[in-house]
Amino acid sequence: MVLFRFYRIVGTGTDEYIGSTKNTLSTRFGGHKSSYRRFLARKGKKCGSFDLFKIYGVENCQIELISEKECESKKEARIEERRIYDERRDIIVNLNRPYASVEESKELMKEYSKEYRQENKDKIKNYYKEYCIANKERMKENQKANRDKRNAQQRERRRINRAKSIL
Repeated sequence: MVLFRFYRIVGTGTDEYIGSTKNTLSTRFGGHKSSYRRFLARKGKKCGSFDLFKIYGVENCQIELISEKECESKKEARIEERRIYDERRDIIVNLNRPYASVEESKELMKEYSKEYRQENKDKIKNYYKEYCIANKERMKENQKANRDKRNAQQRERRRINRAKSIL
């Protein structure tokens, strides 16, 4: 079991960033500030806490303990962080949810894929057209190689449909 600390970073407004750590809060806050400096120098990725630093100034932000909990795994800690996240959803600036179940991840990916296809219809169409032109011979070979398999599948479907219609 490992002790995890669940914290929030706040400025002078109502917005907050939620996180968890095994380290002390001062060490974790130092990590956020260091990451922010790297981000400003264009050497790091963005984190939701950076919005607070930008709006209120790093010197006007502080880290506060929400709770502590002994967890058996990082996944268990993420689930607890997600519970806290859901309770405070209206005021959180986090860029990502702390934990998403397999079902949620699939649903998010499905939504993202649908949006991407809608926003990039022409790009996808052109890519497919170019691919077909560049791989015409290869596609013909694959069609020939799979013809027997497709025919066998069609025969099996017809046989099943005939059997269903007799019943």
